Amino acid sequence: MDAMIFSLLSQLNPSQSSLFATILWSIWKRMNLKLWQQKTETNSQVVARATTLLDEWKAAQCIRREGGAPRAVNQPEPIRQETIRWQKPARGRYKCNIDASFSSSLNRVGLGMCIRDDAGEYVLARIDWFYPLCDVVIGEAVGLHTALQ
Repeated sequence: MDAMIFSLLSQLNPSQSSLFATILWSIWKRMNLKLWQQKTETNSQVVARATTLLDEWKAAQCIRREGGAPRAVNQPEPIRQETIRWQKPARGRYKCNIDASFSSSLNRVGLGMCIRDDAGEYVLARIDWFYPLCDVVIGEAVGLHTALQ
């Protein structure tokens, strides 16, 4: 399944792949809401959450790069926006991207890891979580430790 998702992502343009990945995350979020809080969401709510999250992330990236004040989500992005792209590791090496998410309501930390080779091809991915909630620096360090294992 992972290989199929990464194969599809490699065929999409950056905008499409960002939306696709964010929708996958939103589907995962919907499953957790159903499992842990017995909340049911429609497909349109899942897509709306994904697009809102992606729009907010893009706005935050503009602010970070430009050092400017926050903009409204529906305000057009500046023309000077640069695209930040994932870069392949050096020949013969692997690259592991790690991220942690923090849920105060569930008192836990979620981890996501993805390893790619020097051609940028998917090698391995893993998700994990642990209790209790911790500091961001600790969560990221645990993510690195988990990836190394």
